Amino acid sequence: MSTSTLEKEQVMFCIQGMPQRFTIDDLVERLVILARIESSEEQVKNGQVYSKDEIKNVVNQWLKR
Repeated sequence: MSTSTLEKEQVMFCIQGMPQRFTIDDLVERLVILARIESSEEQVKNGQVYSKDEIKNVVNQWLKR
């Protein structure tokens, strides 16, 4: 997994959505999810996606095992 860069505004928005008291683990979990979403959006923007037919072929290969 490549390293994603988050904007300060995104992190602040994430923190604002947290309850008044939270654990570091809870915050890190949310930040990891946010980073993965950002990474996925970047992949879509760059055309790094699979078509429906490509996915069907991959799943069929898995099922043959």
